[in-house]
Amino acid sequence: MSWNVVIMILALIMALTLVGSIIAPEPKYAGVSAQAAKTEINLRFDQNGRNIVVGLVSLGWLWAFWTLGSFMVDSLLHPETTKAGPFTLTMGPLIVAATVLGPALGAVWLIWFRKPRPANAAPARTLPGWLQGMSDGLFGSVIEPMIDLIERLKWVALLALAIILSYRFADNIWGSFAYPFYMGAENGALGHTATEVAFASKMIGVVAIIAGIAGGGLLLKFMGRMPALVVAAALAAATNLLFADLANGATGMDAFLGFTHLEALFGAFGENQLRMARLTIAILGENLAVGFASVVYLAYLTSMINPKYAAVQAALLGSLTMLVGQLGRPWLGALIESDGFAYVFILTAGIGMIPVALSALEWWRQSRLPKTAAAATLAAE
Repeated sequence: MSWNVVIMILALIMALTLVGSIIAPEPKYAGVSAQAAKTEINLRFDQNGRNIVVGLVSLGWLWAFWTLGSFMVDSLLHPETTKAGPFTLTMGPLIVAATVLGPALGAVWLIWFRKPRPANAAPARTLPGWLQGMSDGLFGSVIEPMIDLIERLKWVALLALAIILSYRFADNIWGSFAYPFYMGAENGALGHTATEVAFASKMIGVVAIIAGIAGGGLLLKFMGRMPALVVAAALAAATNLLFADLANGATGMDAFLGFTHLEALFGAFGENQLRMARLTIAILGENLAVGFASVVYLAYLTSMINPKYAAVQAALLGSLTMLVGQLGRPWLGALIESDGFAYVFILTAGIGMIPVALSALEWWRQSRLPKTAAAATLAAE
């Protein structure tokens, strides 16, 4: 079975899942609280304003889906000329603007610029029944969770967004280049075999991630959410320097191994003993940091989510986490080809200091909250 067939099957499964989620019936009676919430929305935001926002957001999403679908079809029909890198670099920001920024701006417009209709005003013109039902459903599923986030966080939403976009960059960006670095022979790559990489990455690395997750839980327990967020971000950024050292000849790693004599544990690899010790220790450190950051970041993310809108807000914030890493990969790939892996690792470590600074700023902000708000924050931790 060719890759084209596999990709088409996966696309079909995703399409069926999407269709199923759309046609699944909503409960006809969801209780008094849901009805009260709907009444509150009707009083706060007039129907015309809601329909305008939903219409514009729908157009943006349709364009994004069409653009992505066209690219997928072109990649199947013309794989030699259709490349993901240039598409991501040029169209990625536009798709993000249409699918994420559009609903957010619509929510801002409704909150601050669209006044609610007076009680004695003439009834708003509504769409046909079935279309109005779809509009109300999309508003409740997409725009209302956005409104909740923006109203609760206010200007802090900008700081939270900056943390979300940048926090996992240092390790998310690394995924695409891991195996070219481990197994390649150019630009400072290490030239390991698949067996060696599997031992270090899939055996030792998995254990390290599990240990890192446990360590992240301990960080949260004994340090608190915000201090742990800063420490985990710093660790994630610093581990890029381990790989930069390997790409530059492993001077620092060799000094560490010489001091600890850990290379003796890799005697089974014979003449590759030192090389395997270098690789394994670097992957061990990186995966420990990934485990730390994953748990601590998840705790920070969930602290902003309203349980009433948990599904949409978690999906939104989680997808934004991966955004910068995805969009930045073509650019960093070009840098690797021109300047080598070592330079890119050092650059990534530097970029990783941005979430450290942002997390420290958020920690400082929360520390200056009134005592009642601070108590609520501590209770959440």
